[in-house]
Amino acid sequence: MKKNDEILLIAQEECAEVTQAISKVFRFGMDAEHNGATNKQRLTEELGDLHCMIELLIESNIIDRNELLEASANKREKLFVWSNIFKEETEPDIRVRCATYPACIINSLGNLTVRKLESDEY
Repeated sequence: MKKNDEILLIAQEECAEVTQAISKVFRFGMDAEHNGATNKQRLTEELGDLHCMIELLIESNIIDRNELLEASANKREKLFVWSNIFKEETEPDIRVRCATYPACIINSLGNLTVRKLESDEY
């Protein structure tokens, strides 16, 4: 098996494991334990495994980091419009900076803008 094919295959498997971990949270709760670990711990571990695979996808030039960041920012903007995730947090001039990525969304009286924060804006 070629290196890139193996990276894609393992990333696919990790996606399935994240799905399973989320399913366990919905079925049994975040704090439920099984074999010495909580569902939260298992979800965190599976997300960490997936994050590793995403980094390997980038390092192997299968995907481009900047395009990934742009897609992530676009998804966040869509969630502002089409989901209730940010409804309680929506206030004028909210600045959000992800821990890993410098993408930012500013909500200024309902107007959304996606741009990179400058270091003096953190």
